[in-house]
Amino acid sequence: DDLTYSISVGTDIIATLDDATVSFTASQDFNGSESFTATVTDGEYTNSQTFTVTVTAVNDAPALAAVDSVSFAEDASTSITLSGSDVDGDDLTYSISVGTDIIATLDGATVSFAASQDFNGSESFTATVSDGEFSSSQTFTVTVTAVNDAPALAAVDAVSFAEDGSTSIALSGSDIDGDGLAYSVSGGTNITATVDGLTVTFSASANFSGAEEFTATVTDGELSNSQTFTVTVTPVNDAPALAEVASISFDEDGSGSTTLEGSDIDSEDLTYTVIGGTDITATVDGDAVSFSAPDNFNGSESFTATVSDGEFSSSQAFTVTVNPVNDAPTANAASGTVAEDGSVVVTLSGDDID
Repeated sequence: DDLTYSISVGTDIIATLDDATVSFTASQDFNGSESFTATVTDGEYTNSQTFTVTVTAVNDAPALAAVDSVSFAEDASTSITLSGSDVDGDDLTYSISVGTDIIATLDGATVSFAASQDFNGSESFTATVSDGEFSSSQTFTVTVTAVNDAPALAAVDAVSFAEDGSTSIALSGSDIDGDGLAYSVSGGTNITATVDGLTVTFSASANFSGAEEFTATVTDGELSNSQTFTVTVTPVNDAPALAEVASISFDEDGSGSTTLEGSDIDSEDLTYTVIGGTDITATVDGDAVSFSAPDNFNGSESFTATVSDGEFSSSQAFTVTVNPVNDAPTANAASGTVAEDGSVVVTLSGDDID
């Protein structure tokens, strides 16, 4: 008799019959066993056999979900979580490639990203998931976006210059971003700071000495940095000043006097001297000067008055005049001899100092 064959239907295992040939396939990633019954018939009678079909397990590579590009700001950090799956239910481990300026730190499935100080730019990374036998990877980009950094200003040393003088310093700034820099200096009341590019020139009010605080600032137009420093004007001894001395006059055989007037911006002790004259004598007592002359002298002589602080001095020239005064004449003694009832001639004479 002619024979025909049939096969029962499985659930995850599919049996396909072609004449007497049965082919078996299984659902994707299925492993396990199912029972089948094969039957043969001659059209009147049948016979069957039950048997088992087993799909043995094969380790499948795990899958790693797509990793999007990562971005964070310069000098900051960020993190992402990797997501892997395994149809076999195996334990999974993750790894991440090494960057150059961007640092990836892995903790379980979490990857934290940080970068070198002031770095900005992009680097490629590869994340991998493994079941211990097979692995799957994703390549993605990590970008550190640029952030404007404040410029740096080098330390400014204390500045010193002499009273009534001036001095200059050069400021030094830098900017990691390469921005153009501008400088300014503020502060001071009696000391003046003038900025020209990087150069700062200091000068002060006449005769000022002392210290004042200043602040130097560098800016890139958005952010700035400052340094505070002290500028000192060291005192310098100034010469004292002597007020103009007016001409002096007094009468013959009398005396005259004047008071000298000196000043010193440094408030130092002052001493006075007067020189000059031949017949007229000047006597100094502190700032008072008295004048006298020999009897019957009249005329004018030049003098110089000087004030000194012990180091520097200042002088004024002036004239002292003794005015003439009319003196009484004097008669010279005369004598003669005459006889009784006679006569004599006597010549009279006198002197006048004038």
